[in-house]
Amino acid sequence: MKPHSSPGPDDRYLASVIAGSSLDSQTRAAAVDLFDDVAVLDRISLSDDSWVVCHEAARRSADLAENAGEIGLGKLVLDAQSAVVRAAAAARITDPGLLQRIVTTDFDDRVRLAAVRQIQEQDLLVRVAAADSHWEVRHAAVSKLDDQGALAAVALADTHAEVRYAAVMRLCDPEALEWIAAEGATRDLRQLAALRFSRIDR
Repeated sequence: MKPHSSPGPDDRYLASVIAGSSLDSQTRAAAVDLFDDVAVLDRISLSDDSWVVCHEAARRSADLAENAGEIGLGKLVLDAQSAVVRAAAAARITDPGLLQRIVTTDFDDRVRLAAVRQIQEQDLLVRVAAADSHWEVRHAAVSKLDDQGALAAVALADTHAEVRYAAVMRLCDPEALEWIAAEGATRDLRQLAALRFSRIDR
C-alpha cells in the first residue's frame, strides 16, 4: 500500500459512519486501526473533537508511512494537513536533511519540537536554540546542546526564563558562568549561574 494513495471507498465509508455515529471517543480511537489510508486518517486527526482520537489517527498514519521508510515518513510530514500527524511522523525521522527542513519550514511548533528531539547535529541545534520562535522548541534544542559559546549566548539573551535556566545548567565553562553570575538578566539567573560555577571542577 502506498502511504499517500487516494482514499479508498471502504475507508471513506467507514470514516463517514464513525463520524456520524454516537460512538464514544475510546471506541472511535480503537476504530482508527481499521483504516489503511493516510489521507482519511489525516482528515480524522483534523476533524475529530477528541484529543485521543486525533492522536491515534496520527499514530496510525505514521505507522503506515513508516512501512515505506524515511521516504514515506518524509512525504507524510511534508504533505499532511494535520499538525498532529506531521508531528507523529517527525518523531520517527532520523535523516538530518529532512529534520533540518522541518525545523526551518514547518509553521507549527509541535512539529518542530518533535523534529528537534530527533536532531543530533550540534550546528543545527545551535541555530534552533538561537532562532526558533517558540520557547519550548528552543528549550528542547538547548537541552541537547554542548556548544559552550552558544549556551552562554542563549543564557544571556533568550527572552524566556526557562530557556535561559536550561542553558546555564548545561554550561561547564567557568568564565561564561562567572560572567552570567555577574551580568545575567535576572537575580534568579545570576544566582543559578553562581551556584553552577561553585560546583564545577576547575
